[in-house]
Amino acid sequence: MQHPKATLRQLCAIFPSFKNAWDKEGAPPDDGVVDGVYYEWTHHHIMSAFLDYFSVCHHSFNEQQLRQFGNWVNSTATSDDDLENAVSTCFLEHARQVRINRVLAPYLSRRSKDKQHP
Repeated sequence: MQHPKATLRQLCAIFPSFKNAWDKEGAPPDDGVVDGVYYEWTHHHIMSAFLDYFSVCHHSFNEQQLRQFGNWVNSTATSDDDLENAVSTCFLEHARQVRINRVLAPYLSRRSKDKQHP
């Protein structure tokens, strides 16, 4: 199972400007107690932030980035873990709502497309 920080690194490798958006949002602290509140990194938090970023910035992405991201999404769709659940529920299920489903369609497998809401 992949740690959420690895997910963030992978997304930033494909979309370097996501790091700036993530840092601007206020990158969360490491797992643990911060100001009396326990914070834990999650794939869901990362993918929710990434959905916002992608929906605003998708016009600036090149085909190579979209292809790499499609391959990354397709690889997560084959597992049954927290990352797959986060990609499905926090990104793919909302792709149509934020009008990015057609941007991604050429790069997604049938399995990944099936996880999008009609």
